[in-house]
Amino acid sequence: MTKGLTRVFKVVLLCFLTTLLVLCCTLFWPRYQYQRGIIQLELKNYPQAMDCFDRAEKAIPRGIGTLLARPDLYRIYSNHGIALYNQGVNDWEENNSSMGAFVTFVRAKQYLTKAADIDPLQYLNSYWLAMAEQALEKTYGDLYPETNNPYDALPFFKKALPLRPSGITLRYAYIRYLEYKGLGPAIPELVEYMMEIHPPSYWDIKKETFFNNDLMPFIERGLNRAIKREILASAALGAMSDIYFNRQDFQRAISYYRQSLDQGPSTPSSNNYIHMGRLLFKSADFEQSFDYFAKALKASASADSVSYRIYNVFKSDKLFEEFLKFFVYAREKDLATQALDMCVARCWLEMDRPELAKARLITINAKQPHAPAFYLLAQLAEQDKDWNQMELAAQKATTLDRKNSTYFYLFSRSLQHQKKYAPAEQAATRAIDCSDREDPRLFNHRAWIRWYQKEYAQAAADWEKAFTLKPNQGDFPYWIALAWELQGSFNKALAYIEKAIALDPDNKRYNDLKTRLETYSK
Repeated sequence: MTKGLTRVFKVVLLCFLTTLLVLCCTLFWPRYQYQRGIIQLELKNYPQAMDCFDRAEKAIPRGIGTLLARPDLYRIYSNHGIALYNQGVNDWEENNSSMGAFVTFVRAKQYLTKAADIDPLQYLNSYWLAMAEQALEKTYGDLYPETNNPYDALPFFKKALPLRPSGITLRYAYIRYLEYKGLGPAIPELVEYMMEIHPPSYWDIKKETFFNNDLMPFIERGLNRAIKREILASAALGAMSDIYFNRQDFQRAISYYRQSLDQGPSTPSSNNYIHMGRLLFKSADFEQSFDYFAKALKASASADSVSYRIYNVFKSDKLFEEFLKFFVYAREKDLATQALDMCVARCWLEMDRPELAKARLITINAKQPHAPAFYLLAQLAEQDKDWNQMELAAQKATTLDRKNSTYFYLFSRSLQHQKKYAPAEQAATRAIDCSDREDPRLFNHRAWIRWYQKEYAQAAADWEKAFTLKPNQGDFPYWIALAWELQGSFNKALAYIEKAIALDPDNKRYNDLKTRLETYSK
């Protein structure tokens, strides 16, 4: 009897474990597909994400989905709706409120609504539901401007807002929606609240189209409350400093920024020191500004970028003599880097003292060969029409930096000036290959080198590339036409000169060439 019961117990336990295993496998597969969808969503591959979410939904058996997988279904529905919304935005941007985008937004709302039916208190889903409704309201208004719009995002935003009182992203979207609806009077108090709960919002609010001086009292009140409540006080004080800087009240701007730096907890960065130095500089307190610029040099891991940024503070107000004084100050503090030396050379150039700039550059290279220094020397030699020195300096720059397109372009120009066309073409090709982007200027440059070598077909090919990159430049098709004319291809030449005339109908050169080509073709 005991053995029989034991056997029954084992059978029941085995059935239970088997059922549990099947159940786990049944739930695992939809979650696997869901996770694949999340990865595609993060990569902005929206059609692939939607396909994965669809597979995940279909993989959940109806009975199990109702009882055990409601959280899974919520996540699938919500993220499927988010993917559809983003795909709709892409369609809208590409096709300007097309019907396809509208249909996609409808589907997005359907999925987000199904998620809301499962859990109506989830903030993120409520946010995306408001965004989908707003998209529908806008697209429907564009597609059917003469009919009553059945979509209204305002209730959706009002429902979402209480779910996350400190939700900055939602409040940005809500304010933009209010602007779109012409409900501007409601914006100032919302902005004031945003300043209080998240002072860094100030920098983004400044960029918005609704930003104006009428908002400033609300912004200041919100920032002052943030300071009193110690909510991101450093950011709030920095924003207040910017407000007074824009009013050219430099003393108050300095006071607020000093308080911002004192907030901690981290050590001020080189950016902080440069900004403080800039404030002092604007208030004509040069001696104190030097101290902060020196701190910036000490605090930075990259002396080059900091040196140029400090120089640009002086350059913006054309106070070059003061920069030279700062250089002496930095040298006494043993902070005069090669980058700061280069700034001195540039300073002399701005002061129209090329001989002193040249002497400084030669000194820099004597200490340690420096590609930017040789590049500047090559530019100075070009101004003096000293082609030989230009070639030598530019070549040294390319030797020190083998991937700098600008250096190879200058080297090519130095060879072109001396009619050394074959090596000039090689350097021009290197400049094109090293460029981060396809630059019509570089193709135009190589085209002329090939033109002078009577390589008219190759020159035309370069000008065609330049014209593709800059289709509003009428000279490119004009020169292509000239190249084809010299090769006796008058019909091709005529086709290109027509393109040039279309861009500049009154250009005498273009029309004269067209007349000549029409004579040939008769």
